[in-house]
Amino acid sequence: MTPSPSPSTEAAAVVAALQATLESEHAAIYGYGALGAHLGGTERDRARRDLDVHRLRRDRLHAMLTERAAAPAAARSAYRLPLRVTDAMTARHLARTLEQRLTRTYVALAGAPDPEVRRFAAIAAQDATLRTTRWGGRTGPFPGVPNGAYR
Repeated sequence: MTPSPSPSTEAAAVVAALQATLESEHAAIYGYGALGAHLGGTERDRARRDLDVHRLRRDRLHAMLTERAAAPAAARSAYRLPLRVTDAMTARHLARTLEQRLTRTYVALAGAPDPEVRRFAAIAAQDATLRTTRWGGRTGPFPGVPNGAYR
């Protein structure tokens, strides 16, 4: 029988997962700032709404870390984008990519032992998956899980 992890080990793992998720939200906020300039009309409005959601999630992650007496990671001054944004098509592609990454990060966070964190992560993963599809992306049967990992 495998011994269960100690409370301090579990707490440290939750903090590490929250920090990783916060870093992903920082990167998404940066990315949405870069892609918004290449969109117009309703797509620009959607990007603004999505950016607002990411800011709210960032703030909630910040609070969750502070509640655990952890110093939340600060945003970097710049992030390396996974692709160069030159027009509306590449802006949509970047939005899909950011949301897919967030889905994976939130799915990982959903394994936390804390029920509040699990619920937050599950809802955030679901929302990121929906945003992925709204930006024209596709998801597998288990969003956030690499294809083939569930076979």
